[in-house]
Parts: sequence; structure tokens; C-alpha cells
Amino acid sequence: MATDSPVSRNVQYAIARPNSPPRLRTQESSLFCNTCLKNQHLFAASIAQYDVELDTRDPNYRQKEKEFFAYRRRLEKTYPQVCQDCEPRVQSRLREAGMTAKADHLRRMMDKSRARRSQKGGPVTSAKLAEKLGRSLWFLGLFGQISWDICGVLPGHGDLGADFRELEATSSTLWTVAATLTETCMSDRWVQAGLFCSTVSIWWNPMFYQMRTGFVNHIAGFGNWYKFQVLMIMTRCIFYFVIRSNVLAQSEVGAEMAAHMVMLVFILLVS
Repeated sequence: MATDSPVSRNVQYAIARPNSPPRLRTQESSLFCNTCLKNQHLFAASIAQYDVELDTRDPNYRQKEKEFFAYRRRLEKTYPQVCQDCEPRVQSRLREAGMTAKADHLRRMMDKSRARRSQKGGPVTSAKLAEKLGRSLWFLGLFGQISWDICGVLPGHGDLGADFRELEATSSTLWTVAATLTETCMSDRWVQAGLFCSTVSIWWNPMFYQMRTGFVNHIAGFGNWYKFQVLMIMTRCIFYFVIRSNVLAQSEVGAEMAAHMVMLVFILLVS
């Protein structure tokens, strides 16, 4: 533009530069034809000129958002981004990019797995202590119920302690140990301790520590796990009160043994 005032010698003019690196522009030009590149340019320019409402508190925000998407769909029909001739090349490039992304994702998963394995011998944290405590209490509660049911299934379990004591004089220490274990597993304190351990460890699950440390895979089935735990504890409590009320002892001889057998199978299936 011609002006009357002299131009300073220190004036610097802008230099036009490409928006993307030359390599990327070369790859895009090899993928798309001139018609596709022209349609993509017109589509981007038309979208850039559209007045978009950014204030979500505007009462007409939803309506304007619908109008924008309708306008975009009309532009996509007017200016197709990929023609039929360029589509096979684009699909092939997308498949190559997808394989590269999957390989990179697998590499990251392997790195995280190695990092977790290397941290197993690291410092003891509160999450590790809580996980170990919950796991120990859960298995102790399960062991208490199973041992009680096994002793209840044995024939003549009510008199096993007396029988073992009668044979104690003629046998080794094995009978003494067996009598002590049987009386302990059949005692109320043992069963109540097992119920207590299961109740206080109801929050624990096998993936508790992985949840706290950032497990990479999606974990499902938490609802079913806790439902089964609540069902198991309620069933054990009801079974304990039924056995201790001597309702089954007054019926047939094998009723209590059959009840212990059913309960043992139930616990093994649910747990």
C-alpha cells in the first residue's frame, strides 16, 4: 500500500508458515485427493465461522447446541471429508495407527506390571496392612465355619471328646490332641469367633489392594461378591442358632449331621 510517510528500515514482515510439519502435509496429501482436501478446508472454515454459544447457563444453550450439530451434519453432507477413491487408503492408515496404539498400550501395561512386581518388597503401607488384615480375618472366619461343620459331620460328634479321653490312657498324645481340637471346634466360643471374623472382614475383597494401587484392567463383580458375603454371614448365623437350640437334636439321629453336611457344601460353593 502506498503511503506519504517514509517506511522505517526496521519493519519486519510476517512470513507465511505451514500449519503442520512438511512430513505430515506430505502424508496427508498422499492419503487425500485435491477434492477431499478442498472439502476439508471448506468444512473447517465454515465451522470456524459459526457462532457457538459457550455459556452453559444460557437458557437457550441446549437449543443452540442442537442447531450447531444440525448445521455440522449439513456441512458433512455438502462437503464430504473422504471420497470413495481415498477411503481405502484412509482405512489402511487407520488400521496401521490402531495396531501401533495397541502395541504402545501393551507396552505400557507391561511396564506397569513390572513396576508393581518390583514394589512388592517395598515399604509397608496402610493399604498393605489393611489388605493383609482383611484377608486374614476372612480366611479365619471361613476356617472356623468349615472346621465346625467337619466335626459335626463326623459320626457321634457329640461324644467324641469323651471317647478320646477314654482312649487317652492306652494311646499316645495323638488322642489328646484330637480330643482337644474336637472340643474346641464344637464349642460356642469357636463358632462365635468365626462369625465375628467374617463380620468384621466383610469389607474385604480379593481385589482390594489392586483397587488402591491403580489396577489397569476393569474390575467387575463387586456387587455379587458382597451380596454373597452378606448371604453367607446371615445363613451362618441362622444355622448357628438352629443348631444351638437343639431343634435338630430332638428329631432323627442323622438330622444334625445332614445339616452340617449341607452347610459345608453351601460354604464351599459360595466362598
